Amino acid sequence: MEHTEVGIQCSVLADINYQYELECVALSRDRVAQCYLLLGHCTSQSYGVSRSIQVPLGVAGTGNYSFEVDVALLRRRYELVKQVLPAGAVPLGLMLVNSGCYNYDEVVEQSFLLNKLGLEAELELLLKYEPGQVDGGEELRLECLLRDPASIPLAFNRVLHKVVDSVTNVAMPQRDASNLQAQEAKEQHASALDQFVQSNEQEDQLAQGLLRRVDRMVEFLQSERDAPPTHYDEDYEAVLRKVSLLVSQLELGGTEDIENEVLSMENELKVLQIACNQWEMATPR
Repeated sequence: MEHTEVGIQCSVLADINYQYELECVALSRDRVAQCYLLLGHCTSQSYGVSRSIQVPLGVAGTGNYSFEVDVALLRRRYELVKQVLPAGAVPLGLMLVNSGCYNYDEVVEQSFLLNKLGLEAELELLLKYEPGQVDGGEELRLECLLRDPASIPLAFNRVLHKVVDSVTNVAMPQRDASNLQAQEAKEQHASALDQFVQSNEQEDQLAQGLLRRVDRMVEFLQSERDAPPTHYDEDYEAVLRKVSLLVSQLELGGTEDIENEVLSMENELKVLQIACNQWEMATPR
């Protein structure tokens, strides 16, 4: 069976880029070693990679600074993902990240030559990928190899590949695919901005509600002053003094230390809300 082209869904690369960046940040390193099991469908003329599972790696005991697969952990991960895979999806191959910097010889031997992973299908694809910088504007550094079944020593031949959209399945320019991390960053920034705006709107609604309640309190107390009661009411006077003090503080201009000022204002709003609650509970309706 001859396969001539490999299609990789952009969502697969996006997920791998995210996992790679996450591990780099966690380890405070510029690059790390990673390996992924690629899943998808194949026909007589092509492969379609639609999912990936990160392969757990450990240091091999051969003394050649190589990695090896934690087969038991990989099997558990695969069985979990297998339950939600589309019908007909099978393991297709491996993706090695930064293979120019790390030794994956034991991993390749385990997976392709000895078939120690115990998967239901033999692996045929070997992809080598170097994640680029977010703003680097570099071409996608991805090499796609297909195992040569006629070769007795383990050998691979380079084949064509393309990045396809995960929804429309339309081929995407490789330069666009190399900027997947930039797009992800923009989307995360937009999401954070939406949350910030929503939080500000909620705070504004709270502040406006408090101001309306203060207005009602002032109007009531002014009406009481216009027709003062025959006896001194300590509760009314205490609330009036507290409200006057808080309103005066809320009307003050900003200071140089904006962050402390914002925190102070938030505390004042909480105190004001408590004062409003106390007044509304003590006021006859």
